[in-house]
Amino acid sequence: MTTIVFLHSPATSPFTWRQVADYLPPAWAVAAPDLRACTSAAEMDAAIARDLQAVSDEQAVLVAEGAGAIPALHFAQAYPELVAGVIVSAAQLSWSRLNTLGARATHRKATREAGPMMTALRGVTVDGQVVAASGVPGVALRPEKTPGQVPAAFDSKTIAEASADWYEYAPDAFAANIVQVIASWAEES
Repeated sequence: MTTIVFLHSPATSPFTWRQVADYLPPAWAVAAPDLRACTSAAEMDAAIARDLQAVSDEQAVLVAEGAGAIPALHFAQAYPELVAGVIVSAAQLSWSRLNTLGARATHRKATREAGPMMTALRGVTVDGQVVAASGVPGVALRPEKTPGQVPAAFDSKTIAEASADWYEYAPDAFAANIVQVIASWAEES
């Protein structure tokens, strides 16, 4: 069985991933922890580990969008034994006070709940090379219109004509890319 843990950015919620999960193979275990109330990286790690262990005792593939890449990479750095791989889309690899102010200005209602998470993300350092060095593979799915950042040592795949929120308007295509990446990792091992 394959286990997926979906990680959201501060301006979204775990429910963001519901439609994508519907297009994954039915035998796969899926978790999506709510990180909005987490006040530190350690709390985010604990929420991810708790939800992962609730659905499976296997390693998980972490799937994240936007600034959700920060807790994904942080967890993979801290607990590589629990992670089979990391897939990020339109990744944002750092968070500052300016990001918090900008998010609040554009998404007031959504970010009111995510205020603690935005604070927790500030100052968290992530490094794709550290993740790769521990044997955890990583892929950045880069929407053509808003590509985001590619973590060091991650493979990169450009998604034609997509924008940052393509997981919402094309959940079937997003899920198909997840399945394809995981299948390629299985072939390589």
